[in-house]
Amino acid sequence: MSLVELRSKSKKELEWLCKQHGLPGTGSEAELLARLARLFQFAQEQSKPRGPAAATDNDDDDEDLDGEPLDGEPIE
Repeated sequence: MSLVELRSKSKKELEWLCKQHGLPGTGSEAELLARLARLFQFAQEQSKPRGPAAATDNDDDDEDLDGEPLDGEPIE
């Protein structure tokens, strides 16, 4: 959930969301927003892929990833 979406929620909705995620549901609207923003930011960071992305060959030709033909003959 984005910060923009959180800011569009009423205080009651923010309280409910906090309780649903195991956070204290009391405090000012700003406190509730801050708690939820930290929670969702942390969740987004955890879901980001780690390490280098796997190489892919998406051009549908007859070459493998290093440019060699699939039959092993060099490309001229």
